[in-house]
Parts: sequence; C-alpha cells; structure tokens
Amino acid sequence: MKKQKAVLTILGIQNATWISKEKSNVENDKYKANYYFEGEKTVKKYYNTLSLLIDRYSSEYKIIPIYTKDAKYFNKDILSIEGKQCEFNDQISLIKENEYFEIFQKIDMLVDKYDEIIVDLTHGFRHIPILAIIDLVIQNFKKTNKIEKILFAKEIVKPDRNNDIEGKYEIVDLKEYLDIANISFVLSSFENNYTISNHIKTTDKNFQELINMLSEFTEHIMANSLINLFKGQNSLVEKILKAIESIKKHKKISPLLTKLKELQEHLKLFIDLKEKREDIQLFELAKIVNQKGYYLNAITLLDEAIGWYCAHSLCQYSDDFKKIFKKQINNNSYKITSNAKNIVRFAFNNKKYKNELKVKDIKKIQKTLKNIQDCEKFSKDLIVELANNRNDLAHANNQKKLDNIKNMLKKLFERFQTYCIDRDILRKKSLQ
Repeated sequence: MKKQKAVLTILGIQNATWISKEKSNVENDKYKANYYFEGEKTVKKYYNTLSLLIDRYSSEYKIIPIYTKDAKYFNKDILSIEGKQCEFNDQISLIKENEYFEIFQKIDMLVDKYDEIIVDLTHGFRHIPILAIIDLVIQNFKKTNKIEKILFAKEIVKPDRNNDIEGKYEIVDLKEYLDIANISFVLSSFENNYTISNHIKTTDKNFQELINMLSEFTEHIMANSLINLFKGQNSLVEKILKAIESIKKHKKISPLLTKLKELQEHLKLFIDLKEKREDIQLFELAKIVNQKGYYLNAITLLDEAIGWYCAHSLCQYSDDFKKIFKKQINNNSYKITSNAKNIVRFAFNNKKYKNELKVKDIKKIQKTLKNIQDCEKFSKDLIVELANNRNDLAHANNQKKLDNIKNMLKKLFERFQTYCIDRDILRKKSLQ
C-alpha cells in the first residue's frame, strides 16, 4: 500500500496591507525574497514558503495549508500572481487565532492522518507554531519515522522594501530537535526510577544506542541482576558512560548537558563498586534502588548481602567451608550464600542444620558462632527479620503501608551497617 504523504504548512500574512476585505496589496517583486535550503547552493525568489513548498514537494506530497481567513486571502492572491495552485479546504484547515484547543486538535488530526509528514513553521502566527511543535513532540514519541522534516526559514538578510533590500532566508530542518525531546524524556524518566518507555525511539544512531542500553539497564533492575551492570570488562555501565561522552559532543545537545553529566555521576556510583567485596556491592546497590522506590528489590539485595557477608566470614573459621566456597562461588553462589546464612541462623534456633554443603566441621563452626558476643542478636535482628520481611513484602496481598515499609527498610539498613560494617561482628579476631 502506497504511503500517504503530506506537507503541512502554517500560513501567515507577512504584514500585508489590504485593498478590500478579501484582497491584499501584493506589490509584485517587492514582496519576494531569496530562499535556499540548508546545504544547497541554489537560490530562488518566492513571495513566501508556500510557493516554494509547492514547487519542491507537490509531486510526491499533498500540500495542506493551515490558515486564518486573512492568511487564506493573502496566500490565494500570491498563488494567483505566480500561477500556482493549492487546495484550501476550510473544513480541515481554517482556524481562529484564539481557539487554542481547536487549533491543536486540527494539527493533531492532520499529522495523525498521514504516514509521513513535513511541517513548515516559517510563517506561523505566534502560538500556532508552538501548538504544532507540542503535537509533533507527542507524535514523535509514538512513531519516529512519521515526521520527516520540520522546516523553518532562518533570516539571513532582513528585508527592507523601502530601501529595496531583498530578504534572504535559509530553510533549515529542525527535525533533530525531536530527537533531543525524546532523549530528554528518556533521561528524565530514567533519572526518576530507572524506567524508560520502550516505544521511545530516535533517528539519531548515537541517541538510540544510549536508549537501548538504558532499556537493558532497566531490564537488569527488574530482574534484580544489578551485579551484572558493572561486572567484568566493558560492562553495561561503562558502555553507557562511553555513549554519553559521544553524545555530549553533539552540536545541539547543550540543553541536555546538565542531565547527561548528572547521569554520568550517578552511574559512577556503580563503577566505584567494581573492586569492593560482594556483600558491600549488594548493600550499596540495595541503598541505591531503595532511593528509587524499588523496595522489594532493595530488601532482596540486602538479604543477598547478608548471605555474602556470612559466607566470607565463615571462611575464617573453616578451611573446608573455604574450599567449598571457592569451588562453588562461580557456579552456584546462591547455594553457598544462602547456606551460609542458615549455618549462622541454625546455630541459635535449636534446629539441626541439614548441612547441604557437606561441611566437615559444621558443628565446630556453629559452636564458635555461639561464643561470639551478640551473634545470636545479629541472627535474630538482622538475618531472621530480614528474611521474614522480604517474604512478607513479596507476598501479593501485602497490606503494609508505604511509610511502614520505608521505616522497616531504614531499620534493616542501619542494622546491616552496624553489625556487618561498623562492628564486623563475625570477624575472627573478635574471639581473641
């Protein structure tokens, strides 16, 4: 099926004088100016861009003007002088200057109707081009290939009819600013909660590359696989930082420089975790996602941090556990860390630990744990309570109020900081 294409142009009257109610005083060549397209050398004289658009695009595109009554009469006069034709359909194109919502609706209807559209804003009156731009931004969110060009006549020489100075205008394409709007929307959304809309696209390859990577970042957040964001060489976070550096060189990106720099600073928080131990990585990641409102992710990461802390700590007390830890850590880290938590927890709950890891000196380890001051309190206040709250928060019918969840997490973060970092309660030298 052949694509439906249109050029939408907002007409003006260029300070016209009037002979009668429906007849403007167009004084032949005095009204003409020189026009050329950006990057092209050919310069032609026209009364306005309507005639230019007809010459350049009418063979492939339907030319659709938007106009007030005065603009209609003025442009009809010009076209009659130049021997050009254009359809003026009042039902879809006639507007009244102060009916903002109706103007927006008409522009939106026309843009939405066609598969591909070029919009000319050169002669639009005051608020009308602004309404058009707003609609184009909205339409571009939905389909980036719909808007081909946004044309505007940049004044190179100001016309002065009294002194016979002809105006000169360069027709420039503002389409790339829609990409700026899209990437701005993506950055704002990502900054708020690490999410982006998958339907947001850009025609600029560098912008789209960044959007794709931010989308992948979001997927890791949703899957709670945050370690993979900065793990290994040329990690996702490092790729994002490189993409931002490339985008910052874009000549028209200046309105977004602050946002891009802020995103870089935030992502460096992840890079700073690369050399830290797994329990500290997870603890810091839990705090980051908690600030973004991902409470289930936060408590899950904190629970995993406890597992890693226990696993690293138990290596101090048992060569056999250390051997198992090193052997399984790359293949089944969840098994080793969850069992490490259980070894500590079962030392104080009068239940026999099943010893899934087949640790030879498990009884000796648990006896040692019982002799550590406040270790039982650490187990109950942090390991057990954290697990219970995680399971409770994950339940589909969770009835806890948001403030209660925030306070609960605040308490658990503080306990991790105290027990695992400030006191390092399981370190071996505490026995000496």
